[in-house]
Amino acid sequence: MSSYMYYLLPAIGGYTLTSLFFLKNPQLLHKKKRTAFYATHISHRGGGGERIENTMEAFTNAVDCGTELLELDCHLTRDGHVIVSHDENLHRQTGRDVDVSDLNLEVSRHFHLTSVIPANSLPTLSHDLHNYHYVNSTVHLLLSPNVTGLFYCTATTVLQCHCTTMTYYYYYYY
Repeated sequence: MSSYMYYLLPAIGGYTLTSLFFLKNPQLLHKKKRTAFYATHISHRGGGGERIENTMEAFTNAVDCGTELLELDCHLTRDGHVIVSHDENLHRQTGRDVDVSDLNLEVSRHFHLTSVIPANSLPTLSHDLHNYHYVNSTVHLLLSPNVTGLFYCTATTVLQCHCTTMTYYYYYYY
């Protein structure tokens, strides 16, 4: 039995020392893998799951969390102002069954997004961009193609806000 010990103990000792060496230096055995994709932090509707969607509170929270892309849905009022709202009809957000295209800007200011926090009125695109002109992030604007003048009014609003640090993507959805 003692003859087995002469072979067994050095083998176990060598295995243990080799294991400890590679445990401390794993880069010698395994090369660092490249990731297959890179994730982007996108705040859909300003992070609507954390705050009331499309409000200044939601956009501020998204920027504070380090978002890389703010996604906004834009609709045009009757008098040519761009409102930030996910739905064309405001029933889900305000409880009033009216379309954004049927409202003037002054009337839309009286529509509140929730009865709990009445200070959250429907935000306009110019108001949102003026408040976030310092943010170095991407803004993804979703525009409906069947609304005449929406692209022009949105582009004019972006140019008037002098937001040069932001990147804008316009996307038409059907």
